[in-house]
Amino acid sequence: MVAMSNHPHAHDHIFGQDQRRPGETRTLAVFALTLITMAVEITAGVMTGSMALLADGLHMGSHALALGITPLRTGMRDATPTTLHLALARVK
Repeated sequence: MVAMSNHPHAHDHIFGQDQRRPGETRTLAVFALTLITMAVEITAGVMTGSMALLADGLHMGSHALALGITPLRTGMRDATPTTLHLALARVK
């Protein structure tokens, strides 16, 4: 493997990954809406003693967890290759 300092030609390795894409903004909005809905359902379930609302609120937590992985992975994808621990995630 060739180190970046020995690279024979000079150019950056940033190819637009610093640009936010429309789908990423919508995913973050859905993630926020899911968290808010989850909190409201759990709160209402506890306050009213409704097991159905509580169970659905906790189930929404699994959706929030799955949606929460997306921004994490997007952050890893957008990291520049100079950040070693994130650049390793790009190895195929």
